[in-house]
Amino acid sequence: MGYRGKNLRRADRSGFAVISALALLVVMTTLAMTMAVSSSSQLSQASNLQKIFQAQYAAESGLAFANRQLSGLTLGELPADTDALWEVASTLSASLDGNHGLPDGSVTWDESDPANPKLIVPAISLPSPAKAGDTSFDFVLKYADANSLLLTVTGHAGPISRRVAMTYTLGRDTRILSYAVGSRPRIIARGDIQIEGDLCSTWTRTSEAAPLDVSLGSNGDVTGQIKTILSQDDFDEHNSGDYIVGDAMQDKLRYDEPPFADYSTGDFDTTAYKSLATNALPSYDYQQWEGFPETRPSKWYRRKFYVGTKTSPKVLNNVTVPAGKHAHFKHCKFTGYTYIEAGNNIVFEDCTFEGPIITGVPDEFHWINHALYFKGDTAITNTVMPESTILAPNFNVNIGDFSKQGQSSESKVTGILVGGIVDIRDNATIEGTILSMANLDHISSSIYKYGTNLGYWEDDSEESGGALPETSNIRIIPQPDNPLPMGMKTSYRLAPIADTYSESAEQ
Repeated sequence: MGYRGKNLRRADRSGFAVISALALLVVMTTLAMTMAVSSSSQLSQASNLQKIFQAQYAAESGLAFANRQLSGLTLGELPADTDALWEVASTLSASLDGNHGLPDGSVTWDESDPANPKLIVPAISLPSPAKAGDTSFDFVLKYADANSLLLTVTGHAGPISRRVAMTYTLGRDTRILSYAVGSRPRIIARGDIQIEGDLCSTWTRTSEAAPLDVSLGSNGDVTGQIKTILSQDDFDEHNSGDYIVGDAMQDKLRYDEPPFADYSTGDFDTTAYKSLATNALPSYDYQQWEGFPETRPSKWYRRKFYVGTKTSPKVLNNVTVPAGKHAHFKHCKFTGYTYIEAGNNIVFEDCTFEGPIITGVPDEFHWINHALYFKGDTAITNTVMPESTILAPNFNVNIGDFSKQGQSSESKVTGILVGGIVDIRDNATIEGTILSMANLDHISSSIYKYGTNLGYWEDDSEESGGALPETSNIRIIPQPDNPLPMGMKTSYRLAPIADTYSESAEQ
């Protein structure tokens, strides 16, 4: 009996060990299964998180892409009844269809809801990491309101999508008015001039002349920047930087400026003004031979003189000056619109203007055959059309006396001043933008003589290459909030409104 009892006690202990081992195995198996499930869940979460990041990246990449397309988009002159969104859509569709991996005809114009038309750009693929799934973006453009457009970009990574949006204003491209001087020819600035804005030249023929030739006097300054459309390498190829004198001016130099100052003859149509200047010139007072310019004349004219006095000026209202008149107006007061046909070399001496001076548009710039010369004291207090004082495309426009002798003239101009080339000398205040728009491709051997000239004299350096004297006071103050004048074609442009950016999961 003792033997059997002993074996029973051993059997009891052995059974307990087996049960304990099984229980431990169950616990370990449960832990292993829990860890496996947790690890699988974490891997799944990590994969989803990666796709969320990829979708957000795709959406933001798509926004950058669309922003580049839209911000670089300009439209021609739009009639009042034009659907601006349709014009944007047509222009954008033409640039995207068949490019960036999109098949021809894939960009669509959706008018299924006539009250809310929209442009739909289908998926554009992006490179993506392995296992992230296909990554792409698409976008939709529609009206936000009458004057703005809403861009919505959706980024995709596999099944995950994220959305970003931004609003764009649609308005006239008036960036030229932010310049103190915008010039297709080169710019030459000398002496004590105060330029309270940017200088920009779109000149590219650096082997013949530097785009910007700036050497100011002790009281001269450019408070804005000095800009070229050239890259730094192209600008420096012929040492153009050597013509910008002084460290302070060098620090203001900027490259790769967009060429929105590059106007051409086709951008102007001034014919509507002729119907506003309905009166013929009265009989002239006398004729007299006169050379142009006054210093070393290159051409002589038998001019017709219209003469008043300082206390009793001759008043001319809404007049048209026919081609070939070559008049000299002295102590005259111009009211209303003054329209000057192409093919005129006109002198205004000690004249005042209460309205704009508008010219016809010659096909090419010629500094003698199409010229306006404002000598003596000139006052243009333009209450008729304040946004434009002188609109003279392809005319040679001179304000201030050619000769530095005396240096006594005083001139004031308000509004944009457009010429083929504009020269400002002596004492002058320009409350607006100077725009020189002449294409000088037809001029070669003497090109160094041509440029938008601020503050030096015809009888000194421009012809002879001599030393440059400091001028009297010239001040140029741009008016960027002004509208562009009638007759100057403008483009519409889209500009993003930064604080309208938003993001969300796809709805």
